[in-house]
Amino acid sequence: MKKHLISARPGNGKTRYLVHTATELLQAGKKVAILAFELTENELRNHFNVSPQITILDCYQHTPKQVERLLSQYNFDALLVDCVNLCLTHEGDDVLLNRDFQEVSEALEAIAQSHNADLYLTRQLSRSVDERENKQPVLEDLYKYEKDYDSITSLCYDQIQANVINIVDLKTQTHAQLIIK
Repeated sequence: MKKHLISARPGNGKTRYLVHTATELLQAGKKVAILAFELTENELRNHFNVSPQITILDCYQHTPKQVERLLSQYNFDALLVDCVNLCLTHEGDDVLLNRDFQEVSEALEAIAQSHNADLYLTRQLSRSVDERENKQPVLEDLYKYEKDYDSITSLCYDQIQANVINIVDLKTQTHAQLIIK
């Protein structure tokens, strides 16, 4: 199992990049499931034109245990989570107060591992990124436990070209761009 973290500030293309990744995985012959904590299945399918072959589960205000029960009936090779910040730690938690990312991330890792699936998590970064002139996330923006992911990707819309997402692998400092059509 490989773990991939995709991080950015709100509105910087996390969901779009996740859907792009899901489509690439599907084209490579993988069975893909997306856990949607932010948008509904209909919103994802309509706004991002998600393939009907990709399983999307509405998980808004779900805990990892509730997610595990939902996923028990599906077979998948890749589990993509949009957005881990909105997963509840415990039933009854307030989404806005839930900040125990490590507990949630580890629970989602265990779910992916039990299915022998790769895990792709998106998460929002703190506002400190906005204070930088280039608005580019850096490895220090992450929590210590997140640095052991196999890949750590940060996203930022290009400040000149609105249809371009700048992509940086924070571990290797490799740069790429995703052009939105």
